[in-house]
Amino acid sequence: MIMITDTRGNIKYVNPRFTQFTGYTSEEVIGKDMRFLKSGEIPPEVFKELWETITSGNEWRGEFCNKKKNGELYWEYAFISPVKNTEGIINHFVAVKADITDLKKSGEKLLESERFEVINTMSLGIAHEFSNILAIIYGYAQLLKENYRESKELMDGLRTICRKVNDGSEIIKKMQEYTNIKKDDTSRFMALDIRDIIKSAIDFTKPRWKDMVLTKGIIYDIDKKGLKKAPTILGNPLKLKEVFVNIINNAVDAMPDGGRISFRTWRKNGSVFISISDTGKGMSEDVQKRVFDPFFTTRRPKGTGLGMSVSYGIIKRHGGEIDVESKSGKGSTFTLKFPINREKARTTESSKPTKQKKAKNLNILVVDDDIKICRILNKFLSKEGHNVRSVDSGDEAIKLLKSEVFDLVLCDLIMPMVTGYDIIRFLNMLDKRPKVGVITGWGEEIGPRMKEDIKVDFVIKKPFDITEISGHINDLFNAE
Repeated sequence: MIMITDTRGNIKYVNPRFTQFTGYTSEEVIGKDMRFLKSGEIPPEVFKELWETITSGNEWRGEFCNKKKNGELYWEYAFISPVKNTEGIINHFVAVKADITDLKKSGEKLLESERFEVINTMSLGIAHEFSNILAIIYGYAQLLKENYRESKELMDGLRTICRKVNDGSEIIKKMQEYTNIKKDDTSRFMALDIRDIIKSAIDFTKPRWKDMVLTKGIIYDIDKKGLKKAPTILGNPLKLKEVFVNIINNAVDAMPDGGRISFRTWRKNGSVFISISDTGKGMSEDVQKRVFDPFFTTRRPKGTGLGMSVSYGIIKRHGGEIDVESKSGKGSTFTLKFPINREKARTTESSKPTKQKKAKNLNILVVDDDIKICRILNKFLSKEGHNVRSVDSGDEAIKLLKSEVFDLVLCDLIMPMVTGYDIIRFLNMLDKRPKVGVITGWGEEIGPRMKEDIKVDFVIKKPFDITEISGHINDLFNAE
């Protein structure tokens, strides 16, 4: 694109490429100040530097965000040079511009991907360390409850500790849902009409905004006219409902004086799209960039900042995408995209739990790089009537396994030097292989296939209920 202006910035010429791209005819722009194209997205300091550069006789290069005739924003890279007459006086400026909108978008996506990787790694590490800390607190609290039942005051305090540990555990699960964005195994999904999930989420949130209608006289208009029939998608109905509940609650919070929430569904290019729009206060550009970050919230102290990050993780695990468009004072629109269901959903039957008698006198090896967790499990399992050995390194565990025979090995997966995976690989080489239970603070999912590959009998995530371990042991050894 080429544009020529006078020294005051009034347009004297534009080439056909400019008119084709921006939608303006040459008649509409010639004579106008070139500033009418400004989008408002570029700081005034950039234009100040531009004019100082070109009026001093130098060439300026840089990026602009301008606006087309239809209101669409676009990015361009511009070379602006002064043109001098025979006396050396500047009488025109020539701008040669190239559209870089797609390049900017791809660059932003790359930066967003890199930023997500950093946040993902940090969140995963925090979740692991936090899980270990909670496991220690929860473990000792449960041991104390077993030994001091007669003290009401102490028991009340221990119950409070356990409740708060459970609260902390829920936060960890939400962090792990954000970090674990690998697409789920669709064999566990159901064929869903997304309209049913949306309507269920609206009904679930209704008591909250209906109460505000009754007590404060605030009116919320829930517009479902845009919910058109679309192909089914494969998904977990409870998880997807959680996504829509989070978005609806955020919309209600953004409209303290009432407003409208509108829902739309449509099909395009092999995908099902859902948009949820509100007429609330909207978001700044900075908030939009961070809306899916864990622990980011504009509602402190009420909000935890995990709702939208959890929703992001759920959508990614369904092979979907989510985006937000918003402007301060003009509301927000969340757009979700899911692949159309092209396979038959399979269902799984859950077996009913059966009561088992208590297993006793087992030789158990506990392996965890946190010695406190080793002590907790040693005390509890010994009290259950088992013979327990515990070590805080994978290297020590393998040494013991070479010289002693165990019925069960309970080990952490992620440990320095020799990991839980290394221990399991060693166990697979033994003539008499013990049963294996994994106790881990990481958010990794160990599905049936992986359990079979590494031959794990059960998996428990930290922080754990020590009676849950006992239940797994009883089930495992009474089944033989």
